[in-house]
Amino acid sequence: MKIALIGTHGTGKTTSAYGIALKLKENGFNVDILGEVARECPFPINENTTKEAQTWILFMQYLKEIEREEKCDYLVCDRSLLDNYAYYVRKFGRSKALEPFILEHMKSYGYLFKIPINEKYLINDGARAVNKEFQKEMDILIDELLKIFDIPFIDYVDLETTIKTILKDAK
Repeated sequence: MKIALIGTHGTGKTTSAYGIALKLKENGFNVDILGEVARECPFPINENTTKEAQTWILFMQYLKEIEREEKCDYLVCDRSLLDNYAYYVRKFGRSKALEPFILEHMKSYGYLFKIPINEKYLINDGARAVNKEFQKEMDILIDELLKIFDIPFIDYVDLETTIKTILKDAK
């Protein structure tokens, strides 16, 4: 089963992903984590992204997910295709070519947990943007896309609540 943590950059998705993976492993599950693919992108990202960058990120996310999901009980993804697509939409507008692919793939996630903005995670790590206005803009855009496409998700509250939700369905 795939679990995706969704939301804008600098919200604690990576920290939460590792926490979820640890708790699932402690409960006897085989777990893998797919980190944020954008960190590996050879093209400009964030506010200065390019179509090449966003397309590369979308398809690398997809490829890595399908490569790894069958090898474990749970694949915890630090992002989904939808929130990666939001960065594309911000810069270039919606894509009639990409949307059917993204929407079909969104059905493959067992859980989508939306992580709210938490300013303590917006740090300059050399990869993520630290512009608070850009972060807020992306958070709003992700919320809008979730609503437009009627994609079900769970608001992330804390690690304990998230693990209870996942384990409740695992038993």
